[in-house]
Amino acid sequence: MARQAAENSSGCVAFVPAFVIHGDDDCTVHPRNAEQIVEQLRAFAQHVGRSSGPLTEAPELRLSSTDRTYRQRDYLHRKRILLRKIDVPSRLMRPGSAAPTCANAARARTMLIL
Repeated sequence: MARQAAENSSGCVAFVPAFVIHGDDDCTVHPRNAEQIVEQLRAFAQHVGRSSGPLTEAPELRLSSTDRTYRQRDYLHRKRILLRKIDVPSRLMRPGSAAPTCANAARARTMLIL
């Protein structure tokens, strides 16, 4: 789909950098959603920039903030970040509520694109 969009463009196509955030304890959105978004964005970016080389995947970083550890992966083109994916630890409880966000606390994930 990403390749088709790039191929059928008017010729004035540029990739806009993207930021994908993925929570690790949501029981509503499947983890595959964020992975597919990242795959589509990578395909689109590589197709748009086909004459200047592919994206490179940086090693995953583990960043700590107080009691949480975040996983971050960058995808670069000529040392410029075009896509960043961050997996963040989520809470099973809604803010201000003792009730869990879902009955099944299995590790599912949610994602947002900012």
